Amino acid sequence: MSDALYVARLRWSGRTGCAKLGDFHRRLVAPPDLGFSYVEIDYRPPVAAIVRPYPWSEPRDMIPSESAACVR
Repeated sequence: MSDALYVARLRWSGRTGCAKLGDFHRRLVAPPDLGFSYVEIDYRPPVAAIVRPYPWSEPRDMIPSESAACVR
């Protein structure tokens, strides 16, 4: 989905991503350091907070501490 649809979003696809909050929008060329391991993330409050922690794992909902790291 388009980043423009969300007021806040933090996304990393494994190659590219974005950080967006209101009018601030930045394309990411390196994964953000969130303090936990992940391959892909898609944080779109209140719609979804999904993480894929390892290349061989299925995506799962973030635990509260992972969501809090995205907010920081």
